[in-house]
Amino acid sequence: MNIARFILLLSLLAVRSLPAEPIHLVRPEATVHAGTADDLACVIDGVTTGPRGWSPAPKVAEPQALVVRCERPAEADELDIELFFLAGRPLNAIADFALSYTTDGEPSLAGNWQPLEILRFNAEVTTLRRAGPGRLVSDPLPRAMTGTIPDDVYRIEVLLPGRRATGFRLDVFPVIARDRSVPALSWYDPYDFSLTEFSIAEHARETTNIALQKPVKASHPLYDLMTPTALTDGLPATIAHPDEAYTGSDFWFEIDLGKSVRFDHLGLRTRGDNYLDRFSRI
Repeated sequence: MNIARFILLLSLLAVRSLPAEPIHLVRPEATVHAGTADDLACVIDGVTTGPRGWSPAPKVAEPQALVVRCERPAEADELDIELFFLAGRPLNAIADFALSYTTDGEPSLAGNWQPLEILRFNAEVTTLRRAGPGRLVSDPLPRAMTGTIPDDVYRIEVLLPGRRATGFRLDVFPVIARDRSVPALSWYDPYDFSLTEFSIAEHARETTNIALQKPVKASHPLYDLMTPTALTDGLPATIAHPDEAYTGSDFWFEIDLGKSVRFDHLGLRTRGDNYLDRFSRI
């Protein structure tokens, strides 16, 4: 069947991650770099620990950017991006940043860049929060004497529109730290950072969910800010349901699988709250 019409809250089957295939990167270029060309090259050498890498000091009061090129064009639905700040400089990770991609034949700082769609993210030390398309901001850390002040690692899973990229870009934006009145690129003194590794890999997963990331339409408006794509985004925490409570059999979701397929089972998942009638009419 090419078009599947389901009345449901979430269609999701369990997935199991496989080892990621790395994207080989070459020729990093930065708007400002405090060290040597060899130092900058360390940001894609496969060695996650420092102290060498990309550092834009002393230009910490204005936006900066780093561009990396793919040795061969990256072709994948999803990518895993890791940013390592393992230079022995605790509390000096990037505070506000955005990730984008290009399909230009020769990626450059002046090229055509589009934001990557961020699916999931986490950090080993701080907390990351969404701040716009392809953009994340970190929380300042409390100044607590615990005996351990580790360096940080950011891990972001993104969707690659068009399934192809020739280069990737990291933009860094200044923030206003609590103890100073001028902007800076990290939350704490010396308000700089050292990115010791920029790693990108194809996100590989084994799944029976043929609807994963497929486009979805709804026959009627959804509640509040909900979107139909919550049904196929692979995230168990997202839901979608009609804005009107009594649309009845007139309401439907439509998932475009993009091709004719055969399937032998269908998984439906609802929200585990006290409203048991949510899933009573399908």
